[in-house]
Formats: sequence, C-alpha cells, structure tokens
Amino acid sequence: MPQKANPISCEAAVGASTVAGSLLPALHASAQPSHERAAGEWHVEWFVVPALALQAATSLALMAAVMKDLVVDCDRMRVNLEHDGGLILTEAYMFAYAQDVGREEAHQQLYAMALRTREHGTTLSEEVRASLPVLAKRLEQEGRFPLKPEDYLGEARIVAAFAVDKWRQRESAGP
Repeated sequence: MPQKANPISCEAAVGASTVAGSLLPALHASAQPSHERAAGEWHVEWFVVPALALQAATSLALMAAVMKDLVVDCDRMRVNLEHDGGLILTEAYMFAYAQDVGREEAHQQLYAMALRTREHGTTLSEEVRASLPVLAKRLEQEGRFPLKPEDYLGEARIVAAFAVDKWRQRESAGP
C-alpha cells in the first residue's frame, strides 16, 4: 500500500528478535551438561551463540535505522488518546480510587464508568466527577484532576533517563 509510512524494518526486527528468543532454550539446556561437559552440550554453543548474536544485531541495526528517521507527532498522539473519551486513563483512576475503597471495588466502579463513557459519549473525567466526586476533589487538591496520559507513565522517565545517560557515557568514552 503506497500510502503507508510504516517501515518494513520494524516487522523484520520483530522477526529477528523472535528468532533470537527461540534460540535461548537451547543455550539454557547447554548450560546443564551431564558430566564435565563430555556429552557434547558445549557444541550447542558453537551454533547458538553466533546465531543469537546475529539475530540480536540484525534487530538492533534495523531499529537503529527506524529510530533515525522516526517522526513523533505529539498533537496527533494527543488526539488519538482523547478519541475514546480518555478511557486510556481508566487504570490510573482505578489505582487512585483503590486507595480509598480497595482494588476490587475501584475496578468495578471504573469498569461501570468506562461503559457509561462509551454509551453516553462523555469523557471518563466527566464520569468520575459525577460518580466519584470525592475522588475528583482529592485529585484536584493534588493538582491531578483530570488525569492526563503524560502523568501516568510509571517509571518510563526514569528508565529513559538511565538509558540516555548510559548512551552518553558510552559516546563520551569513544571507540
């Protein structure tokens, strides 16, 4: 399809990483030799380690090329995230509400609100304000209502900062 902008390299990288992952059981099995590695388990390494390295390197090289040309359209991402009334944040609201009523009750209530959001064409934050005003008020006092996708990233910022820091250290060290 000529209009598509998705690089085939992504699919090839997934394929290479899948092959690499499928080689791991053989490598694990070779690590459990019988007697002093006399039964030939170490021969498995001769095949698996180079093949594993090749598939991993292929996947990394393909993704490096993809990342070089990657264009992130933040505005379009925002529109997509808001398209369903903010339902992507149901879990975030559930965890916030679970502090008050426990996880199971919070899950049931947020599930019902998600259904109403779809049925009535409202937003999840509107349903939370109408159905759980105490939660909405608490989150407002914390400066977090309505919840936003960028506020629900878990440890993504920490992980990304760590990866960038390691990359910079390696770049500054030279070849």
